[in-house]
Amino acid sequence: MKSTWIGSWKNQYGSQLTIEDINNGQIRGHFQSAVDKSIPASSISGICTGDLIIISVSGDKEGEKLAAWTGMLKDGRIETLWHVVMGGKGVWEAFLTGADTFSRV
Repeated sequence: MKSTWIGSWKNQYGSQLTIEDINNGQIRGHFQSAVDKSIPASSISGICTGDLIIISVSGDKEGEKLAAWTGMLKDGRIETLWHVVMGGKGVWEAFLTGADTFSRV
């Protein structure tokens, strides 16, 4: 199953997810948002087991934004729900939720 995840993926908005390596279920790779320019090209971390995956990325340069995707491999695509949390000074500024589908590039 490891090799099934490895590679480049793009979501419906053009954001790029690259899974470079998986070791004992631990994912290593990169993410580049095509939508939110406050999230720079970033390293991702995550875990996968079977057809299930969780990926997270640290957001803006000030470290006050995090994004995470939870999903599954289905019909050759990664179907996910995502959460983005933004805050500062101990207070949430925003908490957003949505869905993305990543297809192999």
